[in-house]
This record gives sequence, C-alpha cells and structure tokens, in this order.
Amino acid sequence: RKQEAAYTTSWNLAEKLRERHGDFEVFGAQECPIEKVRENYRFQVILRSRKASSAMKALSDVLSEVKIPSAVTLEVDVDPLDML
Repeated sequence: RKQEAAYTTSWNLAEKLRERHGDFEVFGAQECPIEKVRENYRFQVILRSRKASSAMKALSDVLSEVKIPSAVTLEVDVDPLDML
C-alpha cells in the first residue's frame, strides 16, 4: 500500500537521522496536517538546527543510505513558510 510505503520510508529516514547525533533535532515521522492530497499520503520528518549545514550534511548522508521505493516521492523543503 502507498500509505504504508510512505510511512515506513519516512520512519526509516527519521531513525537514521536520529542515529547521527548531530547539532540538530529530529521530529517525526508523523502525518502531515493535510495527510492526503490527490490520492497521495503525506508524512513529514522535521529537522531543526541552528546550523543548516549540519542538518543538510546529515540528511545528505542518510539519503545516500536509505532506499526510497518507487511508489514514494521525497521532497525536501529547506526553509518552509508553512507546515501544511
């Protein structure tokens, strides 16, 4: 199922980021406030850091390790204006 693939992928990503012990906090994986758009389920993992470079380095490293299924689309928003 698409929902399960999206959740599992976001959960794995969040866990790998937590293992990094960087200068950032990891929140999630959790459903987005608007959880489904055009038959696509949405989950979010939030990284919060005073230094964007440390969070981006960890994210880049983790993305090279985590397999993203073809049924899942991953989007990264570096400085979101809203969380919907």
